Amino acid sequence: MIRWLIIGALTLTPAVAGSAWAQSAPAVAIDQIGDGSQAAIAQTGDQNSATVDQSQGHGDATIAQDGDGNTASITQSGSGFGLAALAQTGSDNLASLAQDGGDNSAVLSQTGSGNQASIAQQAATHGDSAVVSQTGQSNTASLSQSGDNNNAIETQVGSADSESIVQTGANNQATYTQVGNNLPNLAIVQSGGMNVTVLQTGSPFGGH
Repeated sequence: MIRWLIIGALTLTPAVAGSAWAQSAPAVAIDQIGDGSQAAIAQTGDQNSATVDQSQGHGDATIAQDGDGNTASITQSGSGFGLAALAQTGSDNLASLAQDGGDNSAVLSQTGSGNQASIAQQAATHGDSAVVSQTGQSNTASLSQSGDNNNAIETQVGSADSESIVQTGANNQATYTQVGNNLPNLAIVQSGGMNVTVLQTGSPFGGH
């Protein structure tokens, strides 16, 4: 059964969400402060957990979960205009997304099982954009941006891969793609006007 919860410009506390959905195992919590915010949560499966916390209005957040035992959280704060979409298909995936400052945009998707991903963005004006995509099992990815005009894309296809991007400053761009199994984290770190593209392939441990 698909469970939909769509909230406009109002506040639904975790206590209210719990009572409204007490008959089902999935957990839903939405807390919005400010005008014009939109939040939508769709869950299919059992033991899924989804949390949205938006402050000061104009935030737009969407969480879609299809499977069992997935956990997703979106936190947006600041002067508004944060856009966030989080999708999980599979089981036991963990995803967190936090944006602070406004003008941010983020998309995080997980397909498979046991994947972990996080995005943290903090921008002053006309800020960051981030995309993280995981397909496979037991992958880990983290992306952190702070400053102006940053853009980062992380992609993982395989199993037991690890990658991270950290950007601080203005006008940064980074793309990190992993295709294979057991790939180590090359840990992209930049500050200032850099532009980096990394493609990492293979299975360094023979695929085991």
